[in-house]
Amino acid sequence: MPVSAAEGTWAFIDMRKTLLALALTCKSFTEPALDLLWRHLGRLEPLIRCLPQSLWKQNGNRLVSQALARAQEYTI
Repeated sequence: MPVSAAEGTWAFIDMRKTLLALALTCKSFTEPALDLLWRHLGRLEPLIRCLPQSLWKQNGNRLVSQALARAQEYTI
C-alpha cells in the first residue's frame, strides 16, 4: 500500500521524535541517533542556531546573519 505525502511527513516527524528520545535515553544510543538526526536535518536553521548568537539574530520567521552585516561595515 503506497504511503501518502501527509502520512510520510508524519512518519518522518515520529521518526525524529523517536531518535531524539533515543539520543537522550542512553549513552550508547546517543551518537547513532544524533548522526541520523543531523543527516536528515531538512533545513539549515538548527545548524545556524548552534553558532554563537552574536553571529545571527531572529527577524520574524527568518534568521539574519550578523557576521555578514559586520563584514559590510568594514568594506571600503
